[in-house]
Amino acid sequence: AAAKDKTNAELLSPKQILTSLRKKFLPFFISIALLNFVFFIPDGQSFLVFALIAPFIFLALYGYVYEDKNFFSMFSRCRKVLSNNWLNLIGLALILSVLGSIYFFIFNSPFLFFYFEIITWNLNITPETMSKLFQVFMTFVSLFAMGIVVPIVLIGIGFKYHSLLEINEANE
Repeated sequence: AAAKDKTNAELLSPKQILTSLRKKFLPFFISIALLNFVFFIPDGQSFLVFALIAPFIFLALYGYVYEDKNFFSMFSRCRKVLSNNWLNLIGLALILSVLGSIYFFIFNSPFLFFYFEIITWNLNITPETMSKLFQVFMTFVSLFAMGIVVPIVLIGIGFKYHSLLEINEANE
């Protein structure tokens, strides 16, 4: 009977679940909206604005998750932490993004398609089947990249966050 009471005590009402979801995930939705809003800027300037804003938003999100504080207060905290290190953070984000792009360039190069053509020459596989195999392979590679390359950027920003915190604590 005690185990049954404990289980009933842990059940949350739908209102509590929605409140918890709103509290935890609203900052992520706001961040995604801010990052996507950048792409509505005309004349190709969106990349520059994205490169300047995205690292700051990622840093604030990391601080929000790590320190479990108010998301909007993390923007002011990150501004304080980044007092003289804006270019370091932007440079880190650009370097990690370029490394991720190199991965995509390697696997989207014409040479990869050429290697799949060599398989067609050596095995008795129809070109249609080979095309489907190539699509499956590229889908796997793209999903793998999204699961590896994007977290590498976020982990790098997390390391930068802790580095900047240590620098600020040493200066105080």
